[in-house]
Amino acid sequence: MRPFALLLLLAAASDEQATVELSAKAPEGRVRIGYGWPRPLAVETTVPRFVAVIPAFRAKDPVFGRISLGGSRDAIFWALDRSEGGTHHDRLYVDSNRDLDLTNDGEPLVAELRNTASGDKAVEFPAFDLPIGYTIEGATAREAYRGAIFFEGGGDRPPTRVYFERDGWREGVAKIDGAEYRVAVVDDDNDGIYTTNDSWTLQPADAAREGMLAESRTREIGYPCWIPGGKRIVEVATLDRAGRSAALRVADAKETEREYFVRVAAKSQTPEERELQIDPLRPKARDDQQTAWIAAVKAIIR
Repeated sequence: MRPFALLLLLAAASDEQATVELSAKAPEGRVRIGYGWPRPLAVETTVPRFVAVIPAFRAKDPVFGRISLGGSRDAIFWALDRSEGGTHHDRLYVDSNRDLDLTNDGEPLVAELRNTASGDKAVEFPAFDLPIGYTIEGATAREAYRGAIFFEGGGDRPPTRVYFERDGWREGVAKIDGAEYRVAVVDDDNDGIYTTNDSWTLQPADAAREGMLAESRTREIGYPCWIPGGKRIVEVATLDRAGRSAALRVADAKETEREYFVRVAAKSQTPEERELQIDPLRPKARDDQQTAWIAAVKAIIR
């Protein structure tokens, strides 16, 4: 599959096509910035060799990390520090302008400490700007997004695992069979690229927007959505890797949505996914990510 777009087979000429322009728009019903699975980030205890300038840290045990987005080799570096007398790593430096200098991006972000539903502590930082560059059909494009970092713990020791989310929800309206439908795609794995690892959803434009986040609606981009009445399906035929536009294929349904759910669940769920009751239509982790992905899900739902 070419990395810069989703190219799914288009069927017979009798099938219809619709296009939709997508733009950033936060869905209703969620408080946090991210709408996909939180992405684990590796923690480093020494200064990454590419970072040219670091702050005068208060902590004796600052930690570092990097975020790679949009398929670019150029990472965004970050560092966690402690405030004076701080009981946990509560200051975050982010190289938002990507000049390898952690000191010229404004004041460090200040964490908030809260209790999670499981009784653990969560250290959450405010959102920050994330410029992401894309190369699409030989042309360079840059999109601005928001990102956020958090970790569980908040004790005397530095975190061993940090999580990242970004505002990867892109939404637009398409006309299908004479009616308007709201279409949204979400960067489900928070890697800055829209691929078949991500999710999408579709519903009538006059329906309540908060319903778009229901698990019965969101599904992997490679799978279809049924329009009301169940006689027609809509599939994503092509999708800009930056999430700016999509082409949809509209065709007659050959099976009901329930039949489709049952068939896919029987074939695609792993034993671990059945144990965790993970929606079979959600994106799957790559083989090299599966262990960390399953661990992250367990941490979230325990």
